[in-house]
Formats: sequence, structure tokens, C-alpha cells
Amino acid sequence: MLIARPRPGFTLIEVVIVAAVMAILLIASLPRFQQSAQRLRVEQRAFEFAQLLRYARERAVAQSRDAFWVWDDAARRAHLEQADELGRPVRLEERATESAPLVDGASVAVSVDGQRNACDCVQFLADGTATPATVEITLDALAYTVSVDGATGRATVATGPAAR
Repeated sequence: MLIARPRPGFTLIEVVIVAAVMAILLIASLPRFQQSAQRLRVEQRAFEFAQLLRYARERAVAQSRDAFWVWDDAARRAHLEQADELGRPVRLEERATESAPLVDGASVAVSVDGQRNACDCVQFLADGTATPATVEITLDALAYTVSVDGATGRATVATGPAAR
């Protein structure tokens, strides 16, 4: 008499149960993935702002004209301006002189010497110095701070909890 051996593999019920558990886990973790993606986009903007600040300094020195990093709250992006022959700021239209838009829910505050800056801008002089400024990008409880040293015009990025 032959004994029936169990067939290798999984039953349909076992596959459906595993798929259902995986779907539940995926749905439960989706908000965390979205938060992480949004946080990473804000972090990317902070580093992009720092790079744009560095470029403004380099441009001011190379062309012997003041350059300005400007935050445009309406467009939710930063751009560069440079002084014309009469010293008036003129917006630069090159692609490398504008950041990508900031994600919804994040905010930007520009301060000079610890005081909120009315123009939301940082000025770089032709000698390589700058107005000592801080650009803070805040999303929920996290803040990215881009600091500009006045004596050297150097921009650095730091991460920490948002000031409440």
C-alpha cells in the first residue's frame, strides 16, 4: 500500500494570510515613509540653500559686485540677485541661481545678528565678507540651520530641534 506524501509548497489560504499581513504592515508604515521622504526633501533644501549661499559669495568676489541670497516666501524658493552698475540688486535668471521650491508644511526664517531680517536676504560683498546671517528651515520638531559667517562669508549647515 502506498502512503500519500504531503506535497511541497503552500496552500492558497497560507499565501492569502501572508499577503494580508504584509498589506496591513505596509499600510501601517506608509505615513512614516511619507514623513521620512518629506524630512529628506527639507534636508535637501537646507543643503541646496547653503550651496546657493556659497555660490553668491563666489560670484560677488569673482565679479567684484555685491550679491544677494533672497528668500521669496510667495514662491517658496530662494534665488540670487547681483548689484548692477548703479548698485541696485537685479535678479539673476540663470538656472543655477534658484532653488527648488520648499515642501509644504516647512517654514523659513532669515535673521541677521539674531534679529528677523525684513528683506529675507543675505548680502555678500565683493571682498568675500557677508552680513552674518542665519537661515532656519523648520519642519515639525526639526530645524536645519544654515549659518553665514560675516568675516569669511562661509555657509555651514547644522541640524537640531526646532526652537519653540
